[in-house]
Amino acid sequence: METNFFLSTDNLDFLSKDFVIKGKVIMVIDGIAIISGLQQVKSGETLEFFDDDDNLLLVGMALNLNTNSVGAVLFGDERLVKPGYIVKGKGTVISILVGEELLGRVVNSLGVPIDGLEE
Repeated sequence: METNFFLSTDNLDFLSKDFVIKGKVIMVIDGIAIISGLQQVKSGETLEFFDDDDNLLLVGMALNLNTNSVGAVLFGDERLVKPGYIVKGKGTVISILVGEELLGRVVNSLGVPIDGLEE
């Protein structure tokens, strides 16, 4: 007797909709956060850092991928991030949107205008 098994991608929709890679901050030193629990994250991936009340604090980028931890550069005030805070992987490589609105503007590393001109 032969049995055929197959896996239909129609039944796997739940994986892509609500699946979020989460980790916890172990420590922060010189603008670099060391994070545990992000085994699925990719180098260059956008990371979001949240406080205990689930408020988005700042964004970072995964760089150093170790077996038990990830090193991430923080784009913002490192003093906001404390050990134990939650980190979520976005699943995308860090990028900024550009367009005519940014022509001639001074922007930070996340594409936010910092030149004091009206938006």
